[in-house]
Amino acid sequence: MEFLSTEQVWGIFMFFVGAGVLSWCSHWERMQQEWLKNPRNKYRKSRRKTDFALPTTLRGTMMTISGSLLAFTGITLFFLHIV
Repeated sequence: MEFLSTEQVWGIFMFFVGAGVLSWCSHWERMQQEWLKNPRNKYRKSRRKTDFALPTTLRGTMMTISGSLLAFTGITLFFLHIV
C-alpha cells in the first residue's frame, strides 16, 4: 500500500468505525421501536399514552455524536493527506 499514507489509512479506519457506530445505533433504535409497536409491550408500565414515547437517552446521543465525529474526522483526514 505505497499509494496510501499512514494518515489516509487512519482516516479510512476512522470513517468505517464511525459508520459502524452509526449503523449499530440505528439498528438499536429500530429494535426498540419494533418492540414498542407490539400491543402487549406498548402500555406495559401504565395505560397512559404519554408512556409510549421513549425519551432520548444519553447513550443514544453519545453514540450518534461519536459516530458522526469519527466518520467526519476520518474522511477529512483522508482528503487532507492526498498527495
